[in-house]
Amino acid sequence: MFAPSVAHIEGIYNNFLTILCIGCAKRVIIHNLMISIGLTLVLLFSLVTPIYSQTAQTYIDSGSKKHRQGDYRGAIKDYTKAIEINPKDAEVYYGRGLTKLYLGQKDSGCLDLSKAGELGYFKAYDFIKQYCN
Repeated sequence: MFAPSVAHIEGIYNNFLTILCIGCAKRVIIHNLMISIGLTLVLLFSLVTPIYSQTAQTYIDSGSKKHRQGDYRGAIKDYTKAIEINPKDAEVYYGRGLTKLYLGQKDSGCLDLSKAGELGYFKAYDFIKQYCN
């Protein structure tokens, strides 16, 4: 992810304000306001987004590990938390669906596999054909 530096943002705004030919006093006020807005946006995207992604990935990794260790109920809980954070992650639905099938939760597992397929993880359809029909 590209995160512009403060100097980069300041340079862009300086060029913008110079082009507008605003009086010096107004230029300083607008410049400071734009820098504040720009820095706020940079902080939001560079700090919040990685935390969001890392948290979802942490649950995915934990769910996968629990699945491999045979802790299927724990894996389902972790996959569910990852889905709550990022409901468009097809692979998490796929993992949760397979885990539910291991526990004999056929209907629920097949629904998760179907959702994974709808979201673009087409490998899920192979398992649906084999286990859900």
